[in-house]
Amino acid sequence: MDSLGQILSMLASLAGIFGVVIAYLQYRVKHPAGPPPPTLTPAAQHWGPPAVVRVATVWVVVEAVVTVLLLYGVFHAVMANIYGFGFPVPTLPEAAVVLGPIGLAALIGIVSVPVAIRRGSGLRDGDASVRGKLLGAAARDLFFGVALVIAAQVFADDIPEAVFSILSVYLAWSVVSAFVHLGLLLQNQTRAWVEARRTTQAPAGRVR
Repeated sequence: MDSLGQILSMLASLAGIFGVVIAYLQYRVKHPAGPPPPTLTPAAQHWGPPAVVRVATVWVVVEAVVTVLLLYGVFHAVMANIYGFGFPVPTLPEAAVVLGPIGLAALIGIVSVPVAIRRGSGLRDGDASVRGKLLGAAARDLFFGVALVIAAQVFADDIPEAVFSILSVYLAWSVVSAFVHLGLLLQNQTRAWVEARRTTQAPAGRVR
């Protein structure tokens, strides 16, 4: 338990640091201070988004799906160890223990996956607001991870080790996915694609 707590604390520190960095970068997306990125040639625009943008559009959806699966793992671990917590829990129906995690994960997936698909499509179309929102979402997820670890540390003695384990996996995934988001969204070709589409097309509809 102590080793898992140390891992969670380390990941929380990383999450907090990168959350601040991403929040600052999101601000810079809206208020750029440096020169614009190199523009794409008309021929390059004709062939569609660069490879890095195509990877980013796929990654946005993959990240949402994997996050839902990990959240299901968290919910399942909680329900499987519901009577191992340090506080009394009333006896729950077997159906609630089995179907509860599935229902919660499905509810989150129904909301988050379509939003990820729309954002991936908007990024492929060069919508600058989508790029900023994806950076903001990464910062939000990291800050949420910090809050989750703080809560876990406060109630560490009351939380079963299996729940700690899946929480550490979930938080590690949040940090790794934030790295990937940064690498893809801040890449020069991604910036150039967004700037090129901004100057050659009328603003597209807002993407949630």
